[in-house]
Amino acid sequence: MIDLNDVPDARKLPAARREADVRMLSALIRSEAAPGARRSTRRVAVLSVGTVAVLTVGGAAAARTLLPPSSAKVQDLGRCYSTISTNFGDDFPGTSISNAASRDQAAPAVPPNIVDDCAAAWRIGVLKLNDPHVGAQPSGDYPVPPLVACVLPSGEAAVFPGPATTCGDLGLPALKG
Repeated sequence: MIDLNDVPDARKLPAARREADVRMLSALIRSEAAPGARRSTRRVAVLSVGTVAVLTVGGAAAARTLLPPSSAKVQDLGRCYSTISTNFGDDFPGTSISNAASRDQAAPAVPPNIVDDCAAAWRIGVLKLNDPHVGAQPSGDYPVPPLVACVLPSGEAAVFPGPATTCGDLGLPALKG
């Protein structure tokens, strides 16, 4: 324990001030050592963590049910993801797709057929589940997981492997059919 009388000081404190400081420090030490104070702090921490967890789960559930389907704003490009991911940047796990224009016509829009186009990439082995690397495989017929189409914040249509709730789980609207 610290003896306040042993603390070196350039000037002496008046006795009344020293006694007030000692009483204040003693009261502070007693309040921090009280079991009720610790229990109260622990209770506040548990309630805070619990509230954040409920709001997070509730927010995800609300996003899943409240986000109405949306149309893709970008019509000439789409994405096929090889895994469920919130990486919506340029280095996402999967591949981009677009449709080629013919000499006589403009390229058809990507969004209406994006699920079929991505399924074809899965079927020929360009995409593999949970594998961020895209590449050609030996010829064959590869499995196609359940696919769901969403709309990214950029306005592009994107297809993810997963259940129908995937778009809502990612906070994205489903692609309007």
